[in-house]
Amino acid sequence: MTERLKIGISACFFYPDPARAAFAKKTLQYVEQSVPQWVMSGGALPVMIPSPVGVAPVPSTSPTRGTV
Repeated sequence: MTERLKIGISACFFYPDPARAAFAKKTLQYVEQSVPQWVMSGGALPVMIPSPVGVAPVPSTSPTRGTV
């Protein structure tokens, strides 16, 4: 049996936000759903790469809500 190729996917971050209903004081790490699905469609195993320091630093400037 051959081992599946593992492909690392960088984590995205939700920084602490007191207005958020769940885990308001925590930085949340996530991967958008279609990215690992695309990796799996090729037979590979997607692996989320978390923050290397365990806790992502909060940026000094944050984007305004509602902007893209």
